[in-house]
Amino acid sequence: MRPYVRMLGLALGVMTAVVAPAAPAAASDAVVGPGESIQAAIDDAQPGDTVLVAAGEFHENLTITTDDLTLRGAGSGRHGTVLMPSSSSTASPCADAPPDTTQGICVHGAMPVASGAPVRGVTIEDLTVDGFSGSGIYAFHAEDYTVAHVRARMNGGYGIAGFVQSGVQVLGSVAIDNGEPGIYIGDSPDAEAVVIGNTAIRNGIGGEGFGFLLRDASHGQVLGNKATGNCVGFVFIDHGFNPVEPFSDWTAKGNTANRNNAACPASAEFPAFSGTGMLLGGTHAVELTGNHVFGNRPSIEASMAGGIVVVSTTSLGGAEPTDNVVARNAAFHNKPADIIWDGSGTGNRFSHNLCAASTPAGFCNDSGGPAT
Repeated sequence: MRPYVRMLGLALGVMTAVVAPAAPAAASDAVVGPGESIQAAIDDAQPGDTVLVAAGEFHENLTITTDDLTLRGAGSGRHGTVLMPSSSSTASPCADAPPDTTQGICVHGAMPVASGAPVRGVTIEDLTVDGFSGSGIYAFHAEDYTVAHVRARMNGGYGIAGFVQSGVQVLGSVAIDNGEPGIYIGDSPDAEAVVIGNTAIRNGIGGEGFGFLLRDASHGQVLGNKATGNCVGFVFIDHGFNPVEPFSDWTAKGNTANRNNAACPASAEFPAFSGTGMLLGGTHAVELTGNHVFGNRPSIEASMAGGIVVVSTTSLGGAEPTDNVVARNAAFHNKPADIIWDGSGTGNRFSHNLCAASTPAGFCNDSGGPAT
């Protein structure tokens, strides 16, 4: 377990990585070209190797179980590397997540989780994952795992998702038009996550339409991301996965949540969602500062609609919100209000927010608002 005090320094370091070009390939690195098998190159790789993939379309799904492996494409733009489904998928340890679907890239540690070793040090960067029936990238039981400069689009499941992770980084990536949440980190009590400079657009419409979903995971930073056109922009939620340790210890700063007004009817797991910018549901010690939240207005009846919303999730198996900080955010043109707190929990603080309307009144001012 790495101390959480390293996280700020790590975040500052990887901000440079988001905008910096990929490092040049070593002379010994082979390049997988169109018509060749990326999976064959992955199977032949040793820990510490880089599998380089040329520009072009590749029709296969991939599995990575080797430590310290880097999979690097030729870019995620239109002239880069595109991974797409083949007519018949290859067997994968991620095949049951969910059943009868194919994940574009499966990153999987040894099972069972309690005794098996996680896969460590995997990096996936500079490619597009497009049109799989499951998730674009699906990681399970991974440590020190990075996804950077990836475009995940039109996949039936999540765009980029990870479960039971520690030391996860999602950097400079785009999740667009996926069937479930765009970027997901869940079931990870020691996530130590760094989520920087990503964009989520029109994900999960009609289902779990969350741009960014952080569920039952603790310790992380969400910095400089954008969400638009989803049912909800950013969701931080305690859903009851770990009743001993609540969802806690996140910082969300400098993010933008605009016009997340799509319609997601109620499901077995969630109530109806539409028109929510940023949601703190049953969280502990989460800090929202310096975020911009504009024009989030529900297109269907939704109980948690609003710009910035702080609520209890005890009805969903979660907790009451405690010791959260909502400060120095700008929130305007949201309905039914720019900042909403349902009155549950203790120790929540709202201060120095620029907004037009809040429920209860008093959270919109420039001199510090009331605290619970």
